[in-house]
Amino acid sequence: MTSRRACQDSMLTAAEPGWRVFAVMPATVEFWQGATDRLHQRLRWPKTEKEGLWQKQMLWR
Repeated sequence: MTSRRACQDSMLTAAEPGWRVFAVMPATVEFWQGATDRLHQRLRWPKTEKEGLWQKQMLWR
């Protein structure tokens, strides 16, 4: 998403005066899922460079 396109988006233009809007394009996303026994599940989703698809990786279980 370009900054020009972000500014044209009706949802983003509803921001308060003086606010700045940024578009984030992550290469990796990581999630933690808590458990009562403190053995949290940790997942990473990196994006492949060639295909641009997300791959699931288990980091801790």
